[in-house]
Amino acid sequence: MLSASRRVAPCAVLTYLLFCSGGGAQTPPAKPSSADPVISSTSQEVLLDVVVRDKRGRPIKDLKVSDFSITDDGAAQTIRSFRLQSGPETVTETATAPAVSAPTAAGAPPRPTIDPLRQIRLVTLAFERLGPEARVNAGKAVEELLKSDDSPNLIFAVFSIDQRLSVLQQYTNDRDRIRKAMGKITSSSSSLYKNESDLIEEELKVESTQAAAGAAVPTNSNGAPDGGAAAAGAMAQMTLDMLQFNQTLDQQQRGRSTIFALKSLIEEQYRLPGRKTVLYFTEGITVPPEYTDEFERIIGAANRFNVSVYGIDSRGLTTYSQNAGASSLLRQSANSTQSQQLSQRVGPVTRDQATAGDRSEESIRANTQNSLSDLSEKTGGFLIANSNDLKGQLRRVTEDIDTHYEISYSPAIEKFDGHFRKITVKLDRADARVQTRSGYFALPFTQGHIAATWELSMLNALTVNPLPRAIPFRAGALRFQNSAGGVDGGVVIDLPLEGIQFDRDEAAKAYRVHFSVMAVIRNSGGAIERKLSQDVPRQGPIDKIDAFRAGHFIYSQHVPLAPGRYTLEAVVSDSNSGRTSVKKQALVVPQPPKGPGISSIALVRSVAQTASLMGETASTDPFEFSGGKVTPSLNDTLKREDGGTVSFYLTVYPQAAVKTPPVLTLEFLLDGKVVGRAEPPLPPVDQTGRIPYIASSPLEAFKPGTYEVRATVRQEGLPPATERTLITIE
Repeated sequence: MLSASRRVAPCAVLTYLLFCSGGGAQTPPAKPSSADPVISSTSQEVLLDVVVRDKRGRPIKDLKVSDFSITDDGAAQTIRSFRLQSGPETVTETATAPAVSAPTAAGAPPRPTIDPLRQIRLVTLAFERLGPEARVNAGKAVEELLKSDDSPNLIFAVFSIDQRLSVLQQYTNDRDRIRKAMGKITSSSSSLYKNESDLIEEELKVESTQAAAGAAVPTNSNGAPDGGAAAAGAMAQMTLDMLQFNQTLDQQQRGRSTIFALKSLIEEQYRLPGRKTVLYFTEGITVPPEYTDEFERIIGAANRFNVSVYGIDSRGLTTYSQNAGASSLLRQSANSTQSQQLSQRVGPVTRDQATAGDRSEESIRANTQNSLSDLSEKTGGFLIANSNDLKGQLRRVTEDIDTHYEISYSPAIEKFDGHFRKITVKLDRADARVQTRSGYFALPFTQGHIAATWELSMLNALTVNPLPRAIPFRAGALRFQNSAGGVDGGVVIDLPLEGIQFDRDEAAKAYRVHFSVMAVIRNSGGAIERKLSQDVPRQGPIDKIDAFRAGHFIYSQHVPLAPGRYTLEAVVSDSNSGRTSVKKQALVVPQPPKGPGISSIALVRSVAQTASLMGETASTDPFEFSGGKVTPSLNDTLKREDGGTVSFYLTVYPQAAVKTPPVLTLEFLLDGKVVGRAEPPLPPVDQTGRIPYIASSPLEAFKPGTYEVRATVRQEGLPPATERTLITIE
């Protein structure tokens, strides 16, 4: 007996009732490539954008190669190429030959040779969580920037950073499109009630400080202790703890989303040469302590890929508010320490006192302009802040983009050990002021993705024979289609956290874990096509350690891949224990189908509801659909239990040219025999032209055994497409 029902959800859900028993078989994967990563001595080209101004701030345009001297990690460098970028034309000069002029009409002056590709000047406009006044300031500044230079090779894009990175306008030289995207930025709403909440918090801090310093206990008219006042004081402290705890969590969450958004914006720009600029409009950034290394890595990537960041604090003249977070946390930390001293450690230590040291460190980082200034100045830009007139300072940014020297050299890097290589540029002119990058990290990179320091040991683990297998985990690759009809490889790493070492801090009543995951995709020749990774430092309350240890960490990422054979190499590393595990498997990407397409079938661990996407842009993540996101699971062995369900996720890709809708057939096979079959109705295609679909079945409907799950999609007049997977029911 087979029955099916459909309920309302972001994508269709099918429920099966199955019976019978049996087993199935799986074709073993092909033997993976044995090519190993090589981290060896080499020379790599370093490209510098150098802005030179005189004492009055005017660009200097008459410098020669002989005027410059460069050291890299203390060693003098030989300049390989040198050119002045100024306006629509570029003058190129090498260390041994002057610029070559292009032929012109008779009698006309010679024109410098122009490299069209390197003449592209990319400007990335990124806006993060701006308040009403900041949005107005940013809008005016960008409008001035658009009017200041109408060169066709000046290309803009508009991005928004909130909980995720969203693109509002792809790179274009169409100024009207940029203005339309800016309209979305300047008209978006901001959070309410923040000012009122800040005032209440300040009042609570006064009450808390007075109580902690040993203020007299309030009494009533009879001279007896006033219990109501004591209760009010306790409630004030409780509310303050709530706000302070949320403030710390909010800073951490905002910091994480900022770090990963900037990482994406910067690292992918390796694909094009030439001048690349990020104008980062924000109200300041806070880097959580556990993401300091990742922040430094972003600076190193920007310097390696010739990206200059200009941090723009769009709040204007707000000296007090920009330091309010730092002052608030530091003042509270000092008060807590003082109260602990006054009490001579008598009585219980409050949460406020126990975390005073932590807040001292947080206060240093809470001045939100410090990190913004570091990001700007170390990448060859500068900080724009504390001014209600951003237009004037953006004119200087325009000059930097328009007029600068491009210098390249090749340092001899004997060992990629992750240390910072400082760059120093000097000029033989007393009136010159140099603005350029601070340096970069000695780290290998492939396809523009720089290896982080913590990745070096993971890359080396791929060369060990036999492969280390100290931590149990699963890794796999799923196939999806992208909007262009090509193949997206969905990489999944499923890590049971019970295999990771949890360090307990009894004094702080907290646990700490720190592990990393990495996936390397190699082509048939052994070359690295893509490297994906994530470093995961986490901590939490010690009474939740068992619940966290019982969970899984699921890493999923997607990459476009051309048809062919690949090898997927997955690594998990545990920093606390020093243990590592590696797995390798084959990955075959077929040619795009001629008929309707279907993705791999993924087991579902959970489905999270997500907010609507900003603007008109759809997500490119194959695990995400309108209103939801699937977390896949690689655990294909399930226990049969009452109330349990098994869910599968797949995506159908109809051929748009065919008017008849696609038909999906789902089958369960046991011992090669079909024991369950249905053709559920599919919902309409979404805005990307795909049909995401989730099918679910109660586990009690299965008898123990290994089942083949087979999904086939058909569309009239076209060849069908089929995908299979196996599950084992215990």
